[in-house]
Amino acid sequence: MDRVGLVTSIRYDQLLLLSKENANFAPPNRRPCPLYMLSYHRDRILAAAQEIAREIPNLEGDRGLDAFAAQIHAHVAGAQDDDEEALKVRFVVSPSGQIGVTSTKIPPVPQSALFPRALDDVLKAKPSFRIFISPIRTTPTFSTRHKTTDRSAYSQVRSVLPDEDDEDLPSEILMVNKKGDVMEGSITTPYFNHSGTWITPAASSGGHLGVTKRWALERELCDEGFVSMNSIQVGSLGERVILSNGARGFGWGRVEPLMAL
Repeated sequence: MDRVGLVTSIRYDQLLLLSKENANFAPPNRRPCPLYMLSYHRDRILAAAQEIAREIPNLEGDRGLDAFAAQIHAHVAGAQDDDEEALKVRFVVSPSGQIGVTSTKIPPVPQSALFPRALDDVLKAKPSFRIFISPIRTTPTFSTRHKTTDRSAYSQVRSVLPDEDDEDLPSEILMVNKKGDVMEGSITTPYFNHSGTWITPAASSGGHLGVTKRWALERELCDEGFVSMNSIQVGSLGERVILSNGARGFGWGRVEPLMAL
């Protein structure tokens, strides 16, 4: 743990300047804000640091949030070719406290995919993922409970995915712990509609408390619970699962059989 960097990946999108809700996540002097759920991204880094007793004083408090935003804006100013393009900005705090910021272009999404009124509304859009269940059981660690530079568990489960054949429909794989419960997705938080209620895997299953998961729970769009891999419908009429993360927002896909491919 002493050797891992602490990470968050945040969406930079001019569309967010139109969102009053998103402005609430930024310091007052940076509203409106093109950074998606800014304060929640800062909070996840500090939560990871607290668990391993690592101090990051330059990110704490209102001044730290402003400094966090300023570093991302400075990077974007030099990286963006077009003001209208959306970016996934990866922010890393190294074990020595050094800050690293990189970015890649990501597809546009409507504002409704970033702040849905209800999770059922997400299903009104076209599917945005193919979803599979990992045949590999993952042991929860610090680096599955928090986002870090140690991606070994995620790389292992993603290694069994089929080759990508549709750039607009990326593949996601649901990670499963030793008990057979879903922990999270390899790049997303999943939500399952079981018995009429949207359920996202409980923190004790071993996955992240991602920023979009935190938002959905606080807005009471879903509950936490245990989701057994055996309870998920797979096949031509596979279960519709909603997925979210701090760069893409909310989307969905059907669960497909992995071994048949």
